[in-house]
Amino acid sequence: MTMTTATFPILSKMIHSKRMILDVIAENPQTHTLDRTQKFMVFCNVCDNLLDEGRITKANHKRWTEIV
Repeated sequence: MTMTTATFPILSKMIHSKRMILDVIAENPQTHTLDRTQKFMVFCNVCDNLLDEGRITKANHKRWTEIV
């Protein structure tokens, strides 16, 4: 039996695509508008947390958050 979280069942499994993360972030209600830099900071924080929890690989974290 697989355990899932009540609020984000999609995050209970390994994340394999950047699109999955962006979809979850987009589903959350926003009380204010973020600029491009702030959106990227939120995305990086989410990726950092997913990496810490072992839901994404180091390679994906680097590929998605590294600015070249």
